[in-house]
This record gives sequence, C-alpha cells and structure tokens, in this order.
Amino acid sequence: MEFRLVFDGDLRPRKRSSLEDIHQIRMAIHPQVEALWHHEPLVHTPRWQDEPKTKGEVTARTEIDGQVFISVVSTGLLVYAELDILLLRGQPPGMLVSNQGDIDNKIKTLFDGLRIPTKSEVNSLRAAGAMGKEKIFCLLQDDHLISKLTVSTDRLLGEPVGSNRTLAIINVKLRPTRVTMANLGLIS
Repeated sequence: MEFRLVFDGDLRPRKRSSLEDIHQIRMAIHPQVEALWHHEPLVHTPRWQDEPKTKGEVTARTEIDGQVFISVVSTGLLVYAELDILLLRGQPPGMLVSNQGDIDNKIKTLFDGLRIPTKSEVNSLRAAGAMGKEKIFCLLQDDHLISKLTVSTDRLLGEPVGSNRTLAIINVKLRPTRVTMANLGLIS
C-alpha cells in the first residue's frame, strides 16, 4: 500500500517545539489518516480499529490511559514504513542547516507528530485540554517502525526567508514484517 500525507504549517526544530506544537502536527495529519480507512484496502477492515478479542489478533488500535489511537503503521498490523519526504520551506534548496534549525531536528519534530504519543505525553496533553477526540488516527505507532527514509528539500515559493512554515509531502510505502492473510491487502 502506498499513499501520501501532507503537512502545511509551522515545523520547528525539536529543541524549539513544545508538546502542543507536536500535537498540532498530529492533529493536522489525523483527518488524512482517518480518511484512509474509507478507501481500499482499509475500508474492508474496520474491526482492526476495535479492541482485539484474542491475543495475537491483527489490530491497528493502541489505548493509552483510556485514549484510543489508530495507526496504520503498527506492530499489530505487522507492517513498517518507508518514507520519502519532500520539505518545501522558505530557504533555498540544500540549506540543511540555517538559523531556523537544521533539517534533522525538523524531521524529528515531524516524526513525533506522526507517531502515537507516549503515556506521559498523553497525560500532559490531557491536562492541557488538548485530547478532545475519542479516537486519534496517527500514521505510526512508533517511529522505530520507519525502515527507510529519504528527505528532499526545496524552496517554498512566495514564503519569506526565515519563515518556519513548511509544506511536507510525505510518501508512505507499507512493507510487511511478516506476511499473513490478514495484512496481505496492505502490501504493494
């Protein structure tokens, strides 16, 4: 399975990003990942969003202190992801390090926004009133499920130099950790 996600917003380096900034990225991606479940092949697998009835059952669901997360890339679905990311920003192509932060720290922030938050992050976000949805759809259960990464940068025309605004086009390819009859439709 291959698809694209788009993030258009403020992408700061990890050291200058708050938990709320990262959650805003997650919530910008949420409707796109949720929409995947209305298309082939996921439209035929709504039970993967339910709590597993038996141990070892295929699932995309993770529950942390009562908050439900659904992730397409998860150990429960036996898949990992290969990501090809195009970052368009207000700097010339190839400026990997600038006063707006280096690319690797911006990618870390993006990864944090693509994954399910940790238990302590869930509790902090809940205390800040940021957990408002019954289910939150994320790309990744954990960023360790990324097996391949390619990042390209280019100028976001019309954006002033020095802006933190980034248009990230994220091409996702799912790959199996183990092929089963249950996850066969996810493999391209």
